[in-house]
Amino acid sequence: MNEHGFHRRIVAIGGLLIAVALVVVLLNTRGRGKASPSEDPPSHEIPRIEGLSALDPRLAKAVRKATSEIERDRDEGDAFGRLGRVYHTHKYFGLARRCYETARRLAPAKADWPYYLGSLATGRGQTEVATDSFHQALRLEPDYLPTYLRLGNVLLADGRLEEAEEMYRELVVRSPEGPWGYLGHAKVARRRGRLQEAADLLQESLSRAPEDREGAYLLAMTYRDLGRLSAALPHLEGIEGKTRSWPADPLMDVIRGGRQDLQGLIQTANRLLDEGQANAAANLYRAVLADDAGHFDALYNLGVIYGRQGRFAEAKQSLEEALRGRPGDADAHFALAMAYASLRQFRNADNEMATVLRLDPEHEGARQALRGGPSPP
Repeated sequence: MNEHGFHRRIVAIGGLLIAVALVVVLLNTRGRGKASPSEDPPSHEIPRIEGLSALDPRLAKAVRKATSEIERDRDEGDAFGRLGRVYHTHKYFGLARRCYETARRLAPAKADWPYYLGSLATGRGQTEVATDSFHQALRLEPDYLPTYLRLGNVLLADGRLEEAEEMYRELVVRSPEGPWGYLGHAKVARRRGRLQEAADLLQESLSRAPEDREGAYLLAMTYRDLGRLSAALPHLEGIEGKTRSWPADPLMDVIRGGRQDLQGLIQTANRLLDEGQANAAANLYRAVLADDAGHFDALYNLGVIYGRQGRFAEAKQSLEEALRGRPGDADAHFALAMAYASLRQFRNADNEMATVLRLDPEHEGARQALRGGPSPP
């Protein structure tokens, strides 16, 4: 599907629903929580790299941009978090940790910062810090699947089998189609000597992810331990060509994405959006905009996502910015018309719709909207 076709389809799905319903329910799954203790008390000081100007120019630019946002408001937790992401991306882990600690203190209702702290602590072998951080992230964002897996893995490595099993069971309940809960549960069963149960769970895992290297290896070892060598051998065949299975992790994609070129990041975000993972895509579009504030694709698709979520003022702003760089895009004008209509700015909506039909007289979305849209199901 070409870029124009992709945009057309997303608008047809998102913008038209706004035209018909005018109101979209915004799901808010975030709660409030108390920051967990850390090894160093956070401060409002900005963690800095000495000799920044001598480093990679792109890193220096990103650090200066994030730092300037903090200097405008030192009580803005998310600004510290964004600087932490820059440091995290470029492997300045100590500086990233300090930024995330401050972000968590100033924005205690956001799960991103304890999640990142848990990830950093896991890499340093700080089990209690990781456990506390992931528990806090789960309280704030209980629908984010990677947290269950990361927390389960930390607890399993620490020998806390009952708690680890609880995390993996919850992951099975929340994502029965995914392999990860079954795989983790099987690891616990192996540690407890319940080999046949482990084999059954690993079969479940591999039925969902046949190319998962870890699952294939563990099932082979489990069959070996059960004395079933003939059953073990097929699972070892071609194991080097298999990969590791992991649930979609948009928060870490932002970190990894900072090491990619912008076009690669946009392609990943577009794929996620096409698969219906709007929140994951939005995180990556925002990461692109942190580096290139005028990127049309990121602004346009982020505007459509906001519209589908009922965040019409943000949709309007994002689409207006997109059109400053590409004023002749009919789909962007149509999406903006829908945002204006949802905000009851009907004169602006009419003007945008006229622009759509001037640029593309056969624009299907505009023609349907002017006819009153499709009949509700």
